[in-house]
Order: sequence, then structure tokens, then C-alpha cells
Amino acid sequence: MNTKLLSLRKGAGLTQSELAQKIGVTVQTISRWENGISIPNPKRIKQMADFFNVDGSDIFLSSYTTKVDKSVNKS
Repeated sequence: MNTKLLSLRKGAGLTQSELAQKIGVTVQTISRWENGISIPNPKRIKQMADFFNVDGSDIFLSSYTTKVDKSVNKS
């Protein structure tokens, strides 16, 4: 589900294991985040944002953005 984290990790040339080691979590945790099973706490989001040099909301919050249906009648 979280293709952004997966993309950032792969773009950095890291395995799940390498990223997990760098930020101090388990491989299973990275896998859960990438698969949308869980999301990290704010401290971890900040840590990853700093690591990848991106805004934290770009990593996880964008995964939950919904599309507005413009065909809805406003009457």
C-alpha cells in the first residue's frame, strides 16, 4: 500500500533489512509499513523523513489521500 516508502527505499539502494538497521526497527516493521498493515509513530516518520530528506507527510499521509468525486450534484 505504501509505494512511496518502498520507492524511497529502493531509490536509495537499500534492502528492507538495511533500512531497518539504519533506523533501529525490525525488518518485519519495515514490511508492515510498506504493505500498509501499520504506520509508524510520528517519531519514526520524522526519522525517515530526515533520512530520505523528504517531508514526512510525503511518505505516509499521501497514502491516505482520497479523490473528490466532482460528479456529485451540488443541489
